[in-house]
Amino acid sequence: MDVQQLKIFVDVFRARSFAKVADARDIDPSLISRSIASLETELGVALFYRTTRKITPTEAGTVFYSGIERLTGDLEVAISSAQNLRSTPSGVLRITAPVSFGVQYLPKIVKEFRESYPDIEVDLVITDSIVDIVEQRIDLAFRFGHLPDSSFVAKKLVDLKYVLCASPEFLREHGRPKSFQELSKLPSVQFLISGFNDGWKFRAKKDDVQLVMPKKGIRASNALVLRELVMSGAGVGLLPRILVLQDLEKKSLIDLFPSFEVTATDFGAKIWILYPSKDHLPEKTRLFIDFSHKKMSHLK
Repeated sequence: MDVQQLKIFVDVFRARSFAKVADARDIDPSLISRSIASLETELGVALFYRTTRKITPTEAGTVFYSGIERLTGDLEVAISSAQNLRSTPSGVLRITAPVSFGVQYLPKIVKEFRESYPDIEVDLVITDSIVDIVEQRIDLAFRFGHLPDSSFVAKKLVDLKYVLCASPEFLREHGRPKSFQELSKLPSVQFLISGFNDGWKFRAKKDDVQLVMPKKGIRASNALVLRELVMSGAGVGLLPRILVLQDLEKKSLIDLFPSFEVTATDFGAKIWILYPSKDHLPEKTRLFIDFSHKKMSHLK
């Protein structure tokens, strides 16, 4: 029973697929299947139920996973620690992030991080789709909003606040709204993303929430596109504050209700850094989490 065989078992248990693990490792799926079969023969028990459509861990497989997950993680940490004694942090760090954050902030953070740790390579997977962290072998992910329950560790980066804004040109043409009710008569641009409501919620105090249904106009699934639409005068729009900070400072966009919190989801949303394990965190991942947290702290 070798270490590689155990690591393959752990990956298969998490992915529930021979093919996904094989694809992530860039090897033939039959090699994964043979490795699991060999392990089962050595243990004398079946670790997975197999059908043509999926594989499911047996009770023995679940018990075995619970016993060796920490063992394999501890081994990787031991190897990494030993290597760090003879070299600076190295390896490939795979990061995924939404497009708007990936364009606005990550390039500068990654550039400065690489200047400090030139032996760490960085792969950026920039997409507004939710990437399967295990299948894509992602080291850490930036996620917005409220997180579903999962086995991953989540570290708060900054609060996610939204701003209802419009361009000066738009306000000159349509007038600045003096009340929330006027928003239902103005052209708007909105998010076309799961989890975002059609209505905008405003509050000045914790228990005083007002819901406004904006006039429907243009919807888009990307915050950068929405920002460009608002900048062009296409309508009023609800945008992440971190995306339009410079626009608000330059007054190329105007915050319409600065005294109110506003959201199209839930109040108290945040930007998170998500990663698979807290107990066995590779040094390269820990360094980048600390580095990005420091670089983004001014946005709190």
